[in-house]
Amino acid sequence: MSQETVVKITKRLFKDLKGVENVYTQHVPLVRETLEDLIKGRLKDTTYPFLGNSAPGRR
Repeated sequence: MSQETVVKITKRLFKDLKGVENVYTQHVPLVRETLEDLIKGRLKDTTYPFLGNSAPGRR
């Protein structure tokens, strides 16, 4: 394979990848979503039971 061919392949590869987002930077872990819902008071007591006298944030 000549150097010119390698250059053409490399340029095409980068051209094809242009605009492709990194899937790892788009991922939001489930624990983060759950914690945000907890802070905002969106979790159901039946789905996420608690221990103690009162629910957190409901005093």
